[in-house]
Amino acid sequence: MASKPPAISTSSSFLPLDVLFDNPVFAGGIGLAGLGAAAALARKSVIQGAGLLKRRLLVDLEISKQDDSYLYVPFLIIMMGALCMEWWGCLIC
Repeated sequence: MASKPPAISTSSSFLPLDVLFDNPVFAGGIGLAGLGAAAALARKSVIQGAGLLKRRLLVDLEISKQDDSYLYVPFLIIMMGALCMEWWGCLIC
């Protein structure tokens, strides 16, 4: 019995990539690299989103002593914190 000759690639490109993707180790490495890149992009997006939320949701409040609401505002802030702690049952507020 005569053995078959090895198949010759008829690809016209300089670097046939199908040979690389047929290798399971190389394909697995490409898959892991893709997952790593996606995780890095997601991490960066979450960090930037948290920074955006922080800039948009934080409020500076300045009340002078001569203002009529000077005593009311600190009392309101304390009461809102107490309600938040009562509602959530922890110190997240």
